[in-house]
Amino acid sequence: MVIGTCLIVIGALLVGLFGVIPEPDHDIDDLIRLYKKPAFIAYFSILEFVILTGLLTTHYFERLYHLMESATLQPNNIGKFVGKWVSMQDLKKYIGISFGVLSGNISSQSILFAKSGLELILLTVVQHKNQLNHALTWILLAMMIVTAILQVS
Repeated sequence: MVIGTCLIVIGALLVGLFGVIPEPDHDIDDLIRLYKKPAFIAYFSILEFVILTGLLTTHYFERLYHLMESATLQPNNIGKFVGKWVSMQDLKKYIGISFGVLSGNISSQSILFAKSGLELILLTVVQHKNQLNHALTWILLAMMIVTAILQVS
């Protein structure tokens, strides 16, 4: 427990000391240019596919778990995979791990949208360069809110 706390403190110090890299503020045109890069499109498309597939699969297995737990569905009636290869306790553990991994992925998206959206808001408010007249700004702000809600629900 003490070692874990020390590692967290050391990690926070390292991020605080070396994590800040000065860079110019990005306006909406810079963000559009960055988001149009093929590598980013491929990364984000794959990430979205994995998250959506993972959420659907995890919710499916969670529903099966609740049906088996309530004795509505016998464990051996749903096939070899769940009924014979995975115990109820293991299934519950894997569902929890899956939700944790998916929440972490959604959290990474939330940070991306928050950084982009807040940069645009700061440019608008502090430097008086209106960034709110572009549709992408509003999409980024909406996605920031959606991902923030998704990662905690």
